[in-house]
Amino acid sequence: MNASLAFAVQEKSLPVKSEISEAGTSELRQAREDAKESAEALKNMASEELLEKGKEHAAYAIQQRLLSLNQAQERIENIYRIRQEEKDKLLTNLENAKNGLLVIQTQLKNETNLDQLRASIKSIYSGYKIYAATLPKNHGLLACNVASYVIDEKIITSIDSLNIIITELQDAGYDTAGVEEKIVEFSSYISAAKTEAESACAEFEAVQPSQVSEISMPHIDAGKVKMLNVKSNLQIAKDVFQEIVIEIRSLTSR
Repeated sequence: MNASLAFAVQEKSLPVKSEISEAGTSELRQAREDAKESAEALKNMASEELLEKGKEHAAYAIQQRLLSLNQAQERIENIYRIRQEEKDKLLTNLENAKNGLLVIQTQLKNETNLDQLRASIKSIYSGYKIYAATLPKNHGLLACNVASYVIDEKIITSIDSLNIIITELQDAGYDTAGVEEKIVEFSSYISAAKTEAESACAEFEAVQPSQVSEISMPHIDAGKVKMLNVKSNLQIAKDVFQEIVIEIRSLTSR
């Protein structure tokens, strides 16, 4: 092949190479765009699925907490050994917690992205702490207020009745020194129980659902310990009361 012919062939082949190259680049560009669109579609699909799954999880968590709060309210409503003022306060606290959860429940229906959803889910667990703070606080306050009510309305009145009996025995000529000592002992345990109950109420009242657990848990634990002391003092007082009854019967049977 002479030089002119070789040049002619080379000259004709250059456009062909260029067209092939341009065609390849165009196909590659299109393939990349298609892959990008597919990846974006898959990402959106995954986000939508995560959003729906997250909403289902949040809705279930809210429903479980609302159920527990309703049960706690029902329990309080059926207890009568508590002052009405304290009962109303406990019911209001639970109702406020329910209303807060219902607000979140409404927000969930309008969530359109995962960041919003995460914020709502976080508020369920950290904003109200139904199981970690609200319900333990409610149970503790219910227990200490019932204990205070029983001590004030039932047990302390029994001390007055015992003193009346002592006066009648003294008027009848009986030596009541031993019984009187027992009544003093009985009164001291009742007084200790009342003090512990009031202190327990103060500990439970200090618990706030918005607090971190490191702050609220010590109050809950301290309140529980004080309620155990209430129970212990009342049990001892009960035993002493039985001794008083036995002593009085012994005096009158002589």
